[in-house]
Amino acid sequence: MKTISLKFINEFKCIGPSCEDDCCHGWNISLNQSDFQRLKKSFDDNKADRHRFRDSINKCDSTHKTNAPAFASIKLNTQGKCPFLESTGFCEVHRRFGPGALSATCLNYPKVHSQIGDHAEISMTLSCPEAARLCLLQPGSTQQVWTEDSKQPSANGLLDTAQTHIIYHHHRTELREILIHLVNRPSTPLEERLFSAAYFAEEIKPLHFSGMQVPCTDSIAQTVDFITQPDSLVAIDNYFSRITPAPGFVLEFIQSTILAKSNTNPRFKDLIKRTLGTTGVTITDLSKGVTKGDGFLHVNGDTNMLKCYLDRRIRLNEIAGNRIDMYFENLIQSYIYLQSFINNPNISTYLSRIFSYISIIRFLFCIHPKALSVIEKHTSTTDPGEIDLKSLDEAIVEVVYLFFRTVEHDRLFRGRIDSTLADNQLSELENLGCLIKF
Repeated sequence: MKTISLKFINEFKCIGPSCEDDCCHGWNISLNQSDFQRLKKSFDDNKADRHRFRDSINKCDSTHKTNAPAFASIKLNTQGKCPFLESTGFCEVHRRFGPGALSATCLNYPKVHSQIGDHAEISMTLSCPEAARLCLLQPGSTQQVWTEDSKQPSANGLLDTAQTHIIYHHHRTELREILIHLVNRPSTPLEERLFSAAYFAEEIKPLHFSGMQVPCTDSIAQTVDFITQPDSLVAIDNYFSRITPAPGFVLEFIQSTILAKSNTNPRFKDLIKRTLGTTGVTITDLSKGVTKGDGFLHVNGDTNMLKCYLDRRIRLNEIAGNRIDMYFENLIQSYIYLQSFINNPNISTYLSRIFSYISIIRFLFCIHPKALSVIEKHTSTTDPGEIDLKSLDEAIVEVVYLFFRTVEHDRLFRGRIDSTLADNQLSELENLGCLIKF
């Protein structure tokens, strides 16, 4: 079977104890019955191992089906760590019994395997720090790679062959390729490329949506032909240039989502605390400081966090604009590849989620302490050509992996983002333009 993945996915190797935030703590790892039996057999050699297995596993209701995802689960210890995580940072199960003994989750993460029609796909979540590094920091990291594999993969993704009869799933691959094509337009500012994808999504909304009963193949083809014409793209770029930025409006959205999570996730809360601290703002200040009349966020009467963000974004673009564009281009392409639009009512809603994520990530990145350090060094250095790209790289990796780890593990956080998007009608085209311009 043919398998498609991305360049950085093929380069990924777990760095184990060298990882700054491993995936062996704070996560609920479910086991299906096959995982459970395989692990039990590995620990069945002696009485001590059998006792250790019983102490480390919670078995759920026995009425679960054989491959149900929650037949059992791994008990975390009092420090919130997997009981099989050794002091060296390596996994005891992997060391003693090999990768074949691992649960499907532990074996695959951060990879996601799916079967789409007649081919398989391997994608990767950026909630893993090493995955985020490989994706964000390399030119061409999201280049597609096709391989031939004689093995039939087991899909742990969101779409498999059985679902492809649903009309909304038709053209899934083709429409994804159009989105990637628009995001990849050469010699075009990234913001304009993103808006052209949003414009295409708006045009195709009446033709392709969840619950559709009749395929609109010809009309979709006409829309695709229109959106890829040079004259059409020029007109769309001109339309985007006329949209008035509304940074205060976007910042209010960001503020509400940050506050929704900041009291429950220690690592994400610490990131927010450190980034806000560079502007003289605390989380407590943030909860009190919105002035909705002018859209600006005033704290203690004299601190304008929005102006601080906008000034730093301009300075960072002057210092390392091409590299920062690479971060976000790679991030967006990876997300389009990983997260299918079929889990949304339409492609516009799907893109509004992506662009909302980008706006939050860009905000936290631009006010990150390491980003501020780069600005200060570049301002004071006698050689403006010396740019501390390492600090920028470290800042974007930390923001991205912590953000996506929070999104993946907290449904309330995801729900807050989605509900705020809906309340503010951020999936409408001009509002999407404001998100992109933030």
